[in-house]
Amino acid sequence: MGIPTFGYKDLNQSANALLNYYLFNDCAQRSVLLWIPCAIYWFCLPWELWRLLNQKRRDVPGPCKYRKIFQQRIIILICVILSICCYLGLDLSNNLIQQAPISWTFMSSFSFIALLVTLCSMVYVNVFLRRRAHCTSISLWLGLLALVACGFIECVRSIAVLIPNSSFDVPKMEIGERSLFFIYYVLIFVAFLVHSSSPGTMKDSAQNEDGEQPMWPEYMCSLPSRLYFTWFNGLMWQGFKRPIELNDMFRVSNDERAETINDYFAKCVEAEYSQRVKENK
Repeated sequence: MGIPTFGYKDLNQSANALLNYYLFNDCAQRSVLLWIPCAIYWFCLPWELWRLLNQKRRDVPGPCKYRKIFQQRIIILICVILSICCYLGLDLSNNLIQQAPISWTFMSSFSFIALLVTLCSMVYVNVFLRRRAHCTSISLWLGLLALVACGFIECVRSIAVLIPNSSFDVPKMEIGERSLFFIYYVLIFVAFLVHSSSPGTMKDSAQNEDGEQPMWPEYMCSLPSRLYFTWFNGLMWQGFKRPIELNDMFRVSNDERAETINDYFAKCVEAEYSQRVKENK
């Protein structure tokens, strides 16, 4: 079995293309599934801020003034920018120490920050602004907490690598990873359906039939929420066809996968070399 040429005539270029293809193809697709909604979320954030500033006061449910909500978004945005700068500097220093090209650690850190800031925003709205939460909000909280906990462990493990002669070891989370993510997606799916069908989530109504204020309607009715809903459905279907593991979403490669790729790569090079030797004879 020869090495695919990938359009290259030189053997070394074909070999490099083959190695990059398997490194990218094995993890990048599912990493992109995690990355794309985070990028959509933050690209839509300025539009959300503009909408909150220009909406009428009657559209804001309960005693929450739109100025408070706007101040909350600005504070969150500043915190996110600072966090991204910190993680980017950490990632660059990590790669400088290891003398390796820029990895995808920053992508997983960015997605973790987005989830963490989302959770903090929900806590702020429901605790400090004294707004009621539905039972579906509790399920949404539990799902976010589970995913944030996984991301936090991965970030701690990546930071521990930078500490020289560090004996700190974080246990791997390999048991129940698929179940955890499946439960998370189901909770998000149910919460979105219930909030979308509830009269309290409509833009023109400040309260639902029971007089309770809907939980975070400015996000549940927004464009990013609709995009998230479509993305979660696609990701659940993709996970059904090929289950998603935590290491696949937060890590680009690991030692075991690298050994497998190197073994296959060595066999291909050996077969190609033997074939060319026979042709030259």
